[in-house]
Amino acid sequence: MKAAEDLEKNQWKGRQAYIDSLLNQALTQYGSKVMNPPQAEVDKLLVNVDPVLEDWKKKIGPDSAIIFEAINNVLGTNYK
Repeated sequence: MKAAEDLEKNQWKGRQAYIDSLLNQALTQYGSKVMNPPQAEVDKLLVNVDPVLEDWKKKIGPDSAIIFEAINNVLGTNYK
């Protein structure tokens, strides 16, 4: 299970890096700039995540903890 989990994490990182490079290429082609905001700015936006997650948990039901654990393991997040 650990090997499969590590494989999935690495595959996700690879896919995400590829998507990011395509996005950067497409945006710069049209004169746009890709921004990487400081963590403090990201944290300000993330305060809106909790109400959305609570709504999802209600819709998912009792299995929501398992699903969020899987998401956190793959993405390196800490959604609860």
